[in-house]
Amino acid sequence: MERLLRVVPLYAAAVALVASGCSARADKSNATETNSGEPTPFAELADVCEPRMAQALQAWEDEGVTASITVQGGERECSVGLGTADRETGSAVTAQTAFSVGSITKAVTAAGILKLADEGLVNIDDPVGDHVTGLTGDVNDATLRHLLLHTSGLTGYHGEDHIAMSAEEATDAISKLSMLNEPGTTYSYTNSGYTLLALVIESVTDQGYRQYLQDEILLDGDGRRIGGFWDGEPAVSDPRSFGYFSDGRQGESGDFDGPHWAMDGNGGIAMTTLDMAAWTRALFSGQILSEEATTQLTSIKKNLGDGETELPGWGQRDPKQFGETAILASGGGGQIGHHMDVAWLPDTDRVMVIATSAHTPNTREFGYFLSQALLTGTGVPTPPTIPEPDASLMADLVGTYQVGDDPQDRIEIAVDDNDDRGLRVTATGPNTIPLFAGPSDGFEGEIELHETNVARFLAGETSEGQRYLEGLEAERGPLVDTEILATVVADVPVTYVLLTFDEDTDVALIELNRQGGSEGLGFGYPSEWFVSDEEGNFTPYRAIKAEAKPLQIRPGPTDQTLKIENPTGVTTAQRVD
Repeated sequence: MERLLRVVPLYAAAVALVASGCSARADKSNATETNSGEPTPFAELADVCEPRMAQALQAWEDEGVTASITVQGGERECSVGLGTADRETGSAVTAQTAFSVGSITKAVTAAGILKLADEGLVNIDDPVGDHVTGLTGDVNDATLRHLLLHTSGLTGYHGEDHIAMSAEEATDAISKLSMLNEPGTTYSYTNSGYTLLALVIESVTDQGYRQYLQDEILLDGDGRRIGGFWDGEPAVSDPRSFGYFSDGRQGESGDFDGPHWAMDGNGGIAMTTLDMAAWTRALFSGQILSEEATTQLTSIKKNLGDGETELPGWGQRDPKQFGETAILASGGGGQIGHHMDVAWLPDTDRVMVIATSAHTPNTREFGYFLSQALLTGTGVPTPPTIPEPDASLMADLVGTYQVGDDPQDRIEIAVDDNDDRGLRVTATGPNTIPLFAGPSDGFEGEIELHETNVARFLAGETSEGQRYLEGLEAERGPLVDTEILATVVADVPVTYVLLTFDEDTDVALIELNRQGGSEGLGFGYPSEWFVSDEEGNFTPYRAIKAEAKPLQIRPGPTDQTLKIENPTGVTTAQRVD
């Protein structure tokens, strides 16, 4: 699950979209017709949203974006779906299609704790160990307030999302996690802290965590139950949008039987964007919690600096960034393949929700390009233009090329299966990975921090790192050496590491958050979608708008060679297929 406020550009899009994008909806019957499950024709899309915005959104849909967008409040409302919810059936996404909300689950868990405190069943300054039987270690003394604001000192993860874990197993695993510092000292985002809060709800209520949220918290302003869980019961209502990754794999579809205590509290809830918008408004307008508990949503806080404030399950940005106070939450990552963002603007009683469900290059860039254009006042953008490639040039480039003298260091190039306007370029040897890296404007500090955290992780200085190393050596034998090869930045930094065992070697890819907790671990090499630029070179799609291209490929001086250029220089590779 993602760090709250991590994807700043998409939040920016949220606020700007709410402020300037959509037209009034006088004919409410038309909204029902639009959400019928059929693909939205432009005429209907333009009726739901301001025509220029509708035209831009349709262009993104034409480029493969799958999303649901709901904007409510004030004089302007907009609710639309883009793309396909289920590739097998061809069903369309609407604003009534359910998505996993990821870490926005924390906002729901936090509301549950505040309600229990209001009812006198807990006190937010109680040590968590008073309510969770079997919890041991230093985290035992962290208070519910500390857990709500990510100041408990916990670091690391207690379990993998879709691996069965009981409440007792979760409690034991959290007890063994490392502590960065004493509870209440500093901010450190943690999923496991919110699982502890869910265990508190499990302990002090008759219904247990999941049913308590469904009965008492997952309600709209009329008291109607909304949402549910992606996996297990009580389940979110169909229809659902399935997530898809860049290699075409479908994400977890909701049939994991559990137990779900690796995710409960920190992730797992699912909603439509319409329901998320309704829930957010009901929450902050005092229709779910008492007046006092609703006030605590914003009075319990931790100042993070630079205009950011941590709230229970939410983050707040001050007016200087967006022109008015914005309360924000974000969720995604993991194995489901969804991402959702919600922005609440209390000064003007407005809410925006964006959910996406396909990890294509266009979907990844959707929020970025949208936010940049809206914040600079240039209106809702259409997707970046991909120059029509030279088919014969693409055919000439397809093949396998050796880089240097080591036969394992190769670059494989093929026409991309998902979009034949580009090439799939994959590294297949340790010494080819640095070619994909290169300096990334604005990310130098992030890369340095990430590689420092990776070094600590591989040295076993964190509890997660220790478990990772133990698992590796149990399967592969003693780990003799580790070498950081390069860090590639697409959406976030991913560091590639050469692992040397007694009998073989392998390349690991490691994605950590800023606190050193794992966001993604695996094995393999960089593989990206390259598209033609204006000069006829091929460059990663993520860099199509960048002034300095991180990597370019083009034919070499002979038909048996390939030129690979990044900011550190030019490399010539020799065709070997």
